[in-house]
Amino acid sequence: MAWLNYLGYWAVIPVCLLLVYLTTEPWIPARPTLRFKTVRWSIWFPACLNRLFYMRYARSMLAFGYMRYPDKPFRILKLDGDLVVLPRKYLDELKSLHPSQASLLDARFINMMGEYTDAVPKSDLAYRTVIEKLTPNLCCFLCTFLAELDQAFKTVVPDYKDTYARIDLYDAILKLTARSTSRLMIGEGVAGNEKWLDSIVQYTYDFTSVVSTLRQVPAFIRPWVARCLPSVRRLKAHSKWMTEELILPMISSRRYAEHSDRRYVKPGDFLQWMMDTAETEFDRDPRNLAHHLILTMALNVVNTSASVITHAMYDLLLRPEYAVLLRGEIAESLGGGWLNALPSEFHRMRLLDSFLRESLRLNPVSEVCAPRIVKHPFTLSDGTHLPTGTQICFPSGPMARDPAELKNPFAFDGFRWSRDASARGMSFSVAGPANMHFGLSPRVCPGRFFGGYLAKAIMSRFVLDYDLKFLPGQKGRPGNVSCGELNLPGRVVVLVKKRVD
Repeated sequence: MAWLNYLGYWAVIPVCLLLVYLTTEPWIPARPTLRFKTVRWSIWFPACLNRLFYMRYARSMLAFGYMRYPDKPFRILKLDGDLVVLPRKYLDELKSLHPSQASLLDARFINMMGEYTDAVPKSDLAYRTVIEKLTPNLCCFLCTFLAELDQAFKTVVPDYKDTYARIDLYDAILKLTARSTSRLMIGEGVAGNEKWLDSIVQYTYDFTSVVSTLRQVPAFIRPWVARCLPSVRRLKAHSKWMTEELILPMISSRRYAEHSDRRYVKPGDFLQWMMDTAETEFDRDPRNLAHHLILTMALNVVNTSASVITHAMYDLLLRPEYAVLLRGEIAESLGGGWLNALPSEFHRMRLLDSFLRESLRLNPVSEVCAPRIVKHPFTLSDGTHLPTGTQICFPSGPMARDPAELKNPFAFDGFRWSRDASARGMSFSVAGPANMHFGLSPRVCPGRFFGGYLAKAIMSRFVLDYDLKFLPGQKGRPGNVSCGELNLPGRVVVLVKKRVD
């Protein structure tokens, strides 16, 4: 050990770097030869470290690449393969690609650690059900949804009037979302089941833990790491319990009643809509129906919505001056009170809609959109060739903060999108080149309109009925938790008390 004492412990660093290289770089999944400029965290670091740094610094790396190569594709190194980021000029060309040529599901399977989470649907049943059943009926169930959300607030958020209570804001919003949407998703009989609600919430936590952990380790050791993760075991246990103890018996009971009772009236919930929409034997299989329901509820509704709303609430707590103006607009819009709100009244909340969109612009759930895996090689109109196996995406985050497209793009302007009420494409839920966080047409997120109602309902209730503030000593906005291209809201405790008019 004398040599170590002589050189100092800094001598260990090159050895560690060599070990990291030898245990990661040779085992990166086979990738096609890509002739694009490469964006690295540092040109002085080996590729293996740049791949690791993507998990922590993806946002800045994507922003740098977008500014450095505004009209050209560029490559970013990841542990599970190289990512080719495409400029906006290819938007129209990519829209026309058939899923058999560039697969969204394959990209999600990689990004969501599908091999270990089983969190990628194997058909588009839920997608079609949202388009055909959920979105057209949004106005019909709003009253019921608000009643459920009202009860959720009474259960989750303390109603102290004389003193502030402490709450984990992200956890509270996660529970509000789960409780308020359960009746719509699975029906009245199960919506109040505490074990169901706890399982859905814990499923989202465990899913996030599994993905964030496994994406940081090389692919060849993931099977061993996954076996050691308690979150993987919990994820499977939650899914098994929800499937076998709740959903399968419900499906069996409903099918029996439908065939044996002429007076049976089908419930109006997402599970029943999927049962009615299913056309193939695969989709009609009870276990596959249960799988679709769990993924839609836990990940698409609860997890994503809670992240968007928490980001917006952090922005509001950091800028309390907005609360006064928002409260005035909300009170003016709701003629019959919050509990009796109509869809048209939520549409009139232009300031709140703008605030949500501005928060999403600066703190999106993901810095990229429209991920695809190229299944068959093709060449773009300018001669750019994309071989089989290429991971592609668009930099939706940097595009939304492009100085060439938007004035003062890095400044938070909560009412930026409300100043021209007649302008098209300004709404929170409208997807397009200026707001690509919901994806790329024709596979744009079909649940964005429901998500808009959900976000407005929860935020408007907080603004109307509660005073919230950060704990003393909180400096600035809580930092995001980076997981590659994902921006997860950091969890902090905030102070809340009921407003007294």
